[in-house]
Amino acid sequence: MGEDRLAARFNLPKKRSHEIIDHYLTVFSRMRPYMNEMIELCNKNGFVRTWSSRIWRETDVKRTYRAVNALVQGGAADIFAVAACRIQNYLQAQNRGSLVSFIHDELLCEVLLEKVAETTTAVTHLQEVEDLFGVPFLIDSKLGYSYGSMVSSVEWQA
Repeated sequence: MGEDRLAARFNLPKKRSHEIIDHYLTVFSRMRPYMNEMIELCNKNGFVRTWSSRIWRETDVKRTYRAVNALVQGGAADIFAVAACRIQNYLQAQNRGSLVSFIHDELLCEVLLEKVAETTTAVTHLQEVEDLFGVPFLIDSKLGYSYGSMVSSVEWQA
């Protein structure tokens, strides 16, 4: 997100949005070189490749800056898909329920009520996909009788 978009989205003066981005790039000092490397790679090859080998193409040199976003969002989508497949396989193999839907960055599962506690623990662990990069992704599990009545798994009472 550039200065103009950040300023517009959060109703900030452009100077403040510049300061925020500058601070971010100072704290995460490898970010700007990484972004430039990915743009150069996309300019050279006409594409970039996510960690899972999925290819994102852009041949218009004026738009190759989008390669960085494609890698981040595409990579996140790939991680999410791996987790979803593992969860569905687990639910089917254990005869505990099924993965019903993807809703943006959420997975909606229907689980047998008597198996909710142990299934939540297992599904949460599966979503962390720690084996992919050696670091677990933090997961927020919610439970409810309907999508609109979800509460934190810590607060859940059947």
